[in-house]
Amino acid sequence: METIEKFANYMQEKHLGKENGVTEQELAIRFGVTKRTVRSWMSGVNNDPTIPRLVSTADACYMCATNQEGAEAITKGYKRVISEIKKLRVMQKKMGLDGQVKINLGDDYKEVVEVFEK
Repeated sequence: METIEKFANYMQEKHLGKENGVTEQELAIRFGVTKRTVRSWMSGVNNDPTIPRLVSTADACYMCATNQEGAEAITKGYKRVISEIKKLRVMQKKMGLDGQVKINLGDDYKEVVEVFEK
C-alpha cells in the first residue's frame, strides 16, 4: 500500500472528526518523519478525490467525520484563497502593476470566478 494511503487510513481510524484532532508534530513523531513530510502526505490526501477530506488547522489535523465539518473546511479554504489574492493585489499596486499581472487558473477558473461573483 502506498504511503499516502497508509497515512489516510491511519487518520481515518484514529483521527476522525474535529474532536479527535492531532498536531502535525505528533504525527511527525508517530511516523518518525519531519513535519514537512507530514504536510506533503496531507497534501497528497487532499489531492486524491478517492480519499475523504483531511483538515489541517493551526491547532489540529483530522479527517472530516461529517458533511458539516467538510463544508466548514471548504469555506475556510475559500476565505484563505481570497485573503491571499487580496495580498497579491496590494503587492501589484506597490509595484506599479495594478491589474497587469494575470493568474492562470486553468480548469479551476470557473469555480473560482463563481465564488467571487457571489
